[in-house]
Amino acid sequence: MQLDLPPSGIGAAAAEISAGLAANIAALAARHDCALPVTGGRDSRILLAAALPAAQQIRQFVCHRFHNPSRKDAKAAQRILASVDLPLTQYFKQPHSHALLKDMRLKMGWSGFRGELAALPMIHDYPRDHLILRGNNLELLRATQWRRDKIGEPLHMKHAIRRLGVSASLGSRKAIRKWQDDYIRWYDTLPSNARPKVYDWAWLEFSQPNFQGPYFTGYHHLTMINPFNERRLLAQAIAMPVLERHQGQAVNSVIEAAYPPFLEIPFN
Repeated sequence: MQLDLPPSGIGAAAAEISAGLAANIAALAARHDCALPVTGGRDSRILLAAALPAAQQIRQFVCHRFHNPSRKDAKAAQRILASVDLPLTQYFKQPHSHALLKDMRLKMGWSGFRGELAALPMIHDYPRDHLILRGNNLELLRATQWRRDKIGEPLHMKHAIRRLGVSASLGSRKAIRKWQDDYIRWYDTLPSNARPKVYDWAWLEFSQPNFQGPYFTGYHHLTMINPFNERRLLAQAIAMPVLERHQGQAVNSVIEAAYPPFLEIPFN
């Protein structure tokens, strides 16, 4: 598998990602009741652009408002959806109980704290027994695991351990002493063509399933599903050059392949 596309290959990879997402969303919407959260950000806009051919089969386009950033997201979502004549259903802040938060953390296995726990009561009002279409792995298209000064450099252990999320409680030096041997053993299992994108693979194998994954499976009245979580699409995203992903060219190319007018609306 080619995991080092040149910049000239971004367009073809973006077109394949867009087409794959569209096919996945259409298949899900044809078989299940689906809701698609929309914000002013990039990930939801990629999903929405890909979902447009099947938009009439999606039951709700939703957002939740529980603090100032989500208020801005709701306004952006209204503008985005209005541009394609689709309605927005808003869910507003509600009081939450200690028992509700404790129940959610129990279902997540106490795997980590998510800011969205503050939105838990309103998310419980989302349409029951629906698939909620989310795309957290789309962060790969933005190279969020990379720092600009680490692009093209060999494995940097301090950065690698920090991206695992363990340094906050242990401190950098103690975290490196505790985890670097295991990290290197894992790194040595990667195929040689995957090693230049080591932080992306670490995100997929460690951070996503052990931090974001439990949040996706913590709800009992609905199911969050990621249309982007397909090996071919993930590989195409990782294969794009890190610098171009980091600078936003990959995201723009995927949106342009699906619905170029969405690039004219500012991201929040």
